Amino acid sequence: MTPDNTLAKLADLIAQVRGAHPEVDVRCSIESWDPHTLVEADAEVVRQAEQAVVTVLGYRPKHRQRTGTTDARFINRAGIPCLVAFGPGDVLAGNIHGEDESLGIDDLVNFTKIYAALILQVCCRDVTLLPTHGTTSSCVRLLSTEGNYGR
Repeated sequence: MTPDNTLAKLADLIAQVRGAHPEVDVRCSIESWDPHTLVEADAEVVRQAEQAVVTVLGYRPKHRQRTGTTDARFINRAGIPCLVAFGPGDVLAGNIHGEDESLGIDDLVNFTKIYAALILQVCCRDVTLLPTHGTTSSCVRLLSTEGNYGR
């Protein structure tokens, strides 16, 4: 998506509306434009997030590209790798950022564990995370040569 093809699509839409309603007088312009934000699949931040999901849920998540906007565009532009969208919610069912938005309790609990695992992976290099999928543990289990952090 570029400013030019966006304006072209809007011009086509305006022409269709004018065809049915000649009295409509609409003009449009783009005042500002943020380029897309894409973090490469092999980026360290992506690998760390994938590993946190594997640790907690036992599978490697799929990568998807979505339209929308987040503050990640500012963070990535500043040279700090940032995941664009990594969190709970059913994107495929379309139940986020809309009417009757909701989140399953399991999703909330699982992503709390995933975020904890991600933080520990990045911030505590001396800690080894043990898989928790298939357990009834309410927190990420940890093994460390520096002490017992997981109790």
